[in-house]
Amino acid sequence: MGNYIRFILQNLPIILFLILELISINLAINYDNRRKNLFLSTSNTVSGYIQSQLGTANAYFDLKEENVTLSRENAALKKAILNYQKRVDTVVQDTGFIGKEYQELDRYKIINAEIISNSFSSLHNYLTINVGKNQNIRPGMGVMSSQGPVGLVVSASNNYSKVISLYNIETVISAKIKRNNALGIVRWEPYDLRYMVMREIPRHVDIEMGDTVVTSGYSFSFPEGVPIGVVEKYNVESGENDYTVSVRLIGNLYQLQNCLVVNDQWGVGNEISNNNGENVDRLSEKQEEE
Repeated sequence: MGNYIRFILQNLPIILFLILELISINLAINYDNRRKNLFLSTSNTVSGYIQSQLGTANAYFDLKEENVTLSRENAALKKAILNYQKRVDTVVQDTGFIGKEYQELDRYKIINAEIISNSFSSLHNYLTINVGKNQNIRPGMGVMSSQGPVGLVVSASNNYSKVISLYNIETVISAKIKRNNALGIVRWEPYDLRYMVMREIPRHVDIEMGDTVVTSGYSFSFPEGVPIGVVEKYNVESGENDYTVSVRLIGNLYQLQNCLVVNDQWGVGNEISNNNGENVDRLSEKQEEE
C-alpha cells in the first residue's frame, strides 16, 4: 500500500495534468458541435476498422452456419421481391402504368451489411456495421434481419455506421398485432434478451396468446409487417387502461453476424420521429441533437 501512495505522490503532477487534459478534451468536444461531429466521425472510422480486423478471425468459425443463414435470407428476400413484382405487374396492367411510373413503385432498397461489433451488457447497447455514407447510409434508417428489427442507424462515417440496438432502453418501435391491426409500441425493458414489452394497446382490444407482433409501417424506418415476436403473456396493471404485453422475440439477435439496412425511397430513410404518435420509431432527444 505504501508503494502505491509513494508512486502517486512522486507522479502527482503528471497524474493531475492527465486528468485536467481529459477534462479539457471532454469539454472541447461536448460544447462544440463541429468538434463533436468530427470526433464522432473519426472515432467511428478508427474503432470500426479495428473491430473489423479483430472480428475477421472469429467469423471463420461460423462460416458454414452463416452461409446457410444468408442463403435462407436471400431466398426469403427473392421470394418477397418476386411477390412484390407480381403485385406491381397487376397494378401496371390494371392502370396502364408504363416506363417511369413503373419504376417509382419500387419503394425500398436493401443494403447488405456485416455486424462487426455488438453489445448486450448495458442499458444502452449499440452495434457497428461495415457500411456508411459511401453506401448511402443515413441516420434514421432501419436495420433488420430475417429475425426482425435489429436497430436504427444513429451516425455514419464513410464506411462504418453506429446503430442503436433493439436492446437499448431508448429504442421504441411502432408495432401492431398482426391478427387485428391493434397498434402499440414495442421496447426493451432490461434485462432479458428474449423479450420485448408492448404497450399503449387499450384494454378493450382483443389479444390472444400466440398473436404475432409485427412492425406497423407507420414510420420510414421499417416496412409494414416485419415480424418482431409473439405474445407470450399480457395483463392490465393496476390503475392503467392499457395492456402490458410480453412479446417473445422470434430469434436471438445477439447471434447475428449479418443484417440488412432499409432505405425507404418514399421517406428518404432518415425519419426519426417526435412523440406525436405518427412515426414512433425514435431515439432520445439527446441522440436527435447529435
